[in-house]
Amino acid sequence: QSARWLGLAPGDGDDLVLTGNGAIAKLGGRKIGTIQRADIIRLLDELVDQGSPISANRMLAALRKMFNWAEVRYGLTSNPCHRVEMPGSETARDRILTDDELAAVYRAAGKQGSHFESVIKLLILTGQRRSEVAGMEWRELDLPEKLWKLPRGRVKNDSGHEVPLSA
Repeated sequence: QSARWLGLAPGDGDDLVLTGNGAIAKLGGRKIGTIQRADIIRLLDELVDQGSPISANRMLAALRKMFNWAEVRYGLTSNPCHRVEMPGSETARDRILTDDELAAVYRAAGKQGSHFESVIKLLILTGQRRSEVAGMEWRELDLPEKLWKLPRGRVKNDSGHEVPLSA
């Protein structure tokens, strides 16, 4: 997700390519060492002004991660994200769908006929995160054992786990 906020997408092999969107594009292709805290705040304020304070939080998190990496990896001497506060306040979601609501969503997904039908049904049936289901790969599935083996790095807590699958 951080790559998307920065404006990067998977390319060939392990390479990332610029998408023309995201923080990198908005910063105008400048050298990383020339970016100042005011530039970061300007980017975040633009998102807040567009009515997207949570997106601004995500953008800051991605930028902070990138600049922290550059500090360690390349000796960047000034991190423009240092002491920049999250621009949007977030509240934890506490509503969950009832069994009847889940059943209705499941049935509606089956009627749509789109390629998202399987993703929506797997979300409901496994209770896994959207990014985990959308990124599922055949090599993660052990069909004889009826297990979905999520490797480290593909799950939020960075420790692999197994998800039982029904017939």
